Amino acid sequence: MKKVIVLLLLCLLLSSCGEKTTPKQAGITPHYEAQQPTLSPTEPEDPDAILAYRRDVVEAEMRRAMSVLWTPAEDMSYSLYSGSMGPEIDMEIVPERVIHLKAGRIYRGLPYSHGSGSAYSFLSYATAQDENGVYTISDLRGESLTGYPKDGPWSQARIGSDCVDTVFWAWSKVSNSITFTGTGEMTDIYGCVKVGEYTCNIPKYTESTKPICQDNGEEVMYKAYAQLQKGDAIVLYTKASGGHTVMIVSTNIYYNEDGSINPDVSTVTIIENKSESQKTDDCYFDSKLGQNVYICGSLDTVWTFKQIYQKGYLPVTCKELIDPSPLDQESVSLSQDPVSLDQLLGSTINASHRIANAQITIYSGDLVIQQATLFGRELNCRQLQLSQLLNPIEQAVILGSIDPDGLSKGAYHCVVTCRLGTGNLHTISQFDFTI
Repeated sequence: MKKVIVLLLLCLLLSSCGEKTTPKQAGITPHYEAQQPTLSPTEPEDPDAILAYRRDVVEAEMRRAMSVLWTPAEDMSYSLYSGSMGPEIDMEIVPERVIHLKAGRIYRGLPYSHGSGSAYSFLSYATAQDENGVYTISDLRGESLTGYPKDGPWSQARIGSDCVDTVFWAWSKVSNSITFTGTGEMTDIYGCVKVGEYTCNIPKYTESTKPICQDNGEEVMYKAYAQLQKGDAIVLYTKASGGHTVMIVSTNIYYNEDGSINPDVSTVTIIENKSESQKTDDCYFDSKLGQNVYICGSLDTVWTFKQIYQKGYLPVTCKELIDPSPLDQESVSLSQDPVSLDQLLGSTINASHRIANAQITIYSGDLVIQQATLFGRELNCRQLQLSQLLNPIEQAVILGSIDPDGLSKGAYHCVVTCRLGTGNLHTISQFDFTI
C-alpha cells in the first residue's frame, strides 16, 4: 500500500509540471552551476593598497575571461557578419566571417563575438567541469553568438565578447563610471581617462587615432606608455576596421644613455580578445590535457613601445583605477513589485552597475518547474526588460524558458535574481502566485 501511495504522489507531482517541462526543469537532474568569483565587499584601507587591489581584480577578470578552458557539447557555427543571414548562408558570401566550434575540442578563452557578454553569462551554459578544470558548454546555439546585439533574426548576439567588451567587463568588476560600447567611444566623455600627458580632446573617434599619436609626437607618447600600469588599456581606432583595444598586464621601460626612453626595447605585456586565432584554428599542445587547445584571443603577448606608437594606440584607464574613493554601492530593483507572473513579465530591472544576466525561477513546492536566464544587453546595459522572455525572436538566445501557458492550475513561488558585472548575485523579488 505504501508503494502505491508513493507512486500516486509522484504521478501527481509530475503531472503538475505541465507537458513542456523537461527533467532538468522538474528538478530531477539539478542544473550545474559554475563557481565564479565575486567582488569582495571590503577593500584595503591604504589608498595605494586600494588601487593596487583594484588593478589586481580587473586584470584577474580579464585573464579569467581569456584563459577559461571549455569544450562545446555540440558542433556549432556562428557568424561575425553584421548583416548576417545565418551561418549557412554567410558561408556562401562571407566565409571568412564564419566561426566553427567543434565538439570534443578544448578551447581557451571566451569565444570572439559581438554579443557583448561577460564570462559570467558564458559560463551560465556550463553543465560540468572535469578534473582538469575544463567546462562542458551545452545548449548554446549559434544565434547567441551571431551578428550584433540587436533584435532581429541572426542579429541578436548575447554571448561571447569582442576586444572592447572583454576590457569593459573586466573594468566592470570595480567600475560603474564607464559607458563606452566600442573602441570609438573609449574617450573621456564615455568614462575613459587618459594615461599620460598627451593631448586628445576628441569626444568620439570617427577617423583614426594614429594622427593623434603623430601630432603629440614620439617623446610625449613614449612617456605616456611608460605610465601604463596593470589593468589599464590601450586603444586603437580606424574607420575601416573599427579598431582594437587590449589590457595591460605590465610595462617594462628601458632608457637610452641620454635618459630618453628606448622604444625598441621598452615593452608592454597585454591580454586581448581577437578573432584571428579562431579563424585560423590556432592551437597548442597541452601535455597535461593530452590534446590540442584551441585559442581564442591571446595571453601575455609582448609589444614594443615603437609598435604601439606606429599603429596609433592611445593609453587609457578608468576612474576607479586612479581614484581610491569608495566604490559606488550596488543596487538592483524592479520597476514594480509584482504579485503575479503577468506583472513580473511587464517589469524592468534597473541596476546601478552593468547587468550580466537575470534569472527567473518558478517553483511548485521544492521542484523547479520553469527557469530562464535572460542576458544583459549592450545598448541599455543597466536595464533589462523582462517582457523579452515572451518575445519569439528572443527565445533563441535565452537559456531555458518561461511559459505561462505551460503552467497547470495551482500555487507557485517565483524568485528573480540578477547578476551584475561585479559578479555579485542579487535576489530582487520573491512572490507567490496562483493560476
